[in-house]
Amino acid sequence: MKREGVHEFTSKEMGARLGEIVIEATNKKVDLTNPESELFVEVRDQDVYVFTEKVFGPGGIPLGSQGRVNCFVDSDEGLAACWLMMKRGCTPNIYHTISVDALDKWSYGNKLKKIRVKSIEEVGSDHPLVVGDRLEKDGIKRYDGFATVLAPIIAFTKDEINQSVKKINT
Repeated sequence: MKREGVHEFTSKEMGARLGEIVIEATNKKVDLTNPESELFVEVRDQDVYVFTEKVFGPGGIPLGSQGRVNCFVDSDEGLAACWLMMKRGCTPNIYHTISVDALDKWSYGNKLKKIRVKSIEEVGSDHPLVVGDRLEKDGIKRYDGFATVLAPIIAFTKDEINQSVKKINT
């Protein structure tokens, strides 16, 4: 159980009361040592959230809270760059030349907009452009027609890219 805010009860009191409610509702005993199933509870101010499963996301800022970006994904580097922007809360329009299906599992309830393209020239300029450029490989490139270009993996090594891609695909 997690608690946030000021309450008239302690966490221990809340846990005991929840145990009573579970016993009344299920006619089962609470076994904290060897549980048959787990129940998670978070109390935040006046709200209570009850759930039976924890789903681990990429961490970071909630997807969709920071606006849209146009990701150009033509390599593992582009895939990692797009994923990192998702971790930073950006909702991507994904312009891709390779498969990007692995990103779906990181979008939790948000349908990703995916557009298959042949080249970067087909990417819209209505939102900041996200590219998978790295100094080690690409140097500094120029992208005419885009007001804002973001390169979140600019200083990553190939090993760091591989680690990110492995995490994206698991």
